[in-house]
Amino acid sequence: MPLELMIDTEQDLVVRVLTGEIEIDEIIASLDNMTEHPGYHAGMKSLNDLREFVPTSSASNVRLMADYLLSNPLEQGVRAAVVVSRSVDYGMTRMLQALADSPAFSIGAFYDIDEAKEWLGVR
Repeated sequence: MPLELMIDTEQDLVVRVLTGEIEIDEIIASLDNMTEHPGYHAGMKSLNDLREFVPTSSASNVRLMADYLLSNPLEQGVRAAVVVSRSVDYGMTRMLQALADSPAFSIGAFYDIDEAKEWLGVR
């Protein structure tokens, strides 16, 4: 499955694992559909594992994601860690961070999943 979603209610955490090629509209649709998961509630921390993701990233896709995050009230108050394996993906995540970081939404870019978990305050 290219986009896997797990909810850890004990840690108040959404875990997303993206693998292979996934278009930006599929990613946004999965964020919209996440609200249907019985364990989900607005404001949960988010761990996004993109280490095996083959992005079709472009600056315009990053802007689309930033616009979505900033306009979506369900994402307000969220800390989202994004874990990547390639420097180009790290750069795109930092671009997203610059565009979408706000008092209501905070993004962290990481190469190491343990550092991302520490930043989120989860084990």
